[in-house]
Amino acid sequence: MTSKRIVSESFEGEVLIGKQYQEYVFEDCDFVDTTIRNSNFSLVQFIRCRLINLSFVDSKVQGVNFMANNPTIPPSLSFVSTDLSRSSLAHCSLRKSKLTECKAIETDFFCADLRNCDCRGTDFSGAILSEASLVGADFRHSINYSINPFQNPQKLRKARFSSNEVINLLSELDIDIE
Repeated sequence: MTSKRIVSESFEGEVLIGKQYQEYVFEDCDFVDTTIRNSNFSLVQFIRCRLINLSFVDSKVQGVNFMANNPTIPPSLSFVSTDLSRSSLAHCSLRKSKLTECKAIETDFFCADLRNCDCRGTDFSGAILSEASLVGADFRHSINYSINPFQNPQKLRKARFSSNEVINLLSELDIDIE
């Protein structure tokens, strides 16, 4: 069994392209105004890291819990064409961010701030979106989301959905639609 590599440095303002950090531990690092492209950050741990305006593009970020070891400053993140399946973004701020053309399969968004977030074209199969603030979020062309509109309708104000997928909002009612 190999031990995880620990990285402690600042990536502030960096653009990381084609990096492989799978199963690394980032401890006391700064990822401020940083873009990560075509990289693998699966199963990494962020411990006491500042994740401010961190963007992942065309990357793999599976199994990452962004809040687990970062309790003081909620991360502000953005994802484009990225696989973030089985990750946890619970309590994270994605306000006015992008979550476009992603795979968010079985991803936890419990109590996340998705206000005015661009979620277009994302697959939310099995994702947890309960208690998330979705005011003004754009879910057009997204698929497989399960949102209970009766849980807190105020958190859905002005959210946008594609007409062919809006049926997903009724999935909590356990009804048959033909």
